[in-house]
Amino acid sequence: MKLVEILVKLEENEIPNNTKFKWRDRLVINKKGTLYCDDVYFSKILNFGNAEALKENLEIIEEDKPIEKITIDLNYANHYSKANVKANGKYLAEKINELIDVVNELKKSRGDE
Repeated sequence: MKLVEILVKLEENEIPNNTKFKWRDRLVINKKGTLYCDDVYFSKILNFGNAEALKENLEIIEEDKPIEKITIDLNYANHYSKANVKANGKYLAEKINELIDVVNELKKSRGDE
């Protein structure tokens, strides 16, 4: 996707926060509508006044997606069986692992690891 297209989508709030892009083998992140590269405003690295710069390609690597909340159907929960307990345990483990991945990614991006 061209940089100019990304800038238009950012202005229209069509790109989720924390979306990651690849540009010249570097990581660019959308943080609340502002692009950063190595914690520096992307505009300082790339001269936006240059018309050629707006034609540069950025590849979307990863879009931020919300973690879904876990819902429990209490009527269904009253029907305990080994299969239900096993399925629910697997579902909860997957959700917990998803949260762990998000926390680890946050720690990594802050340099805590």
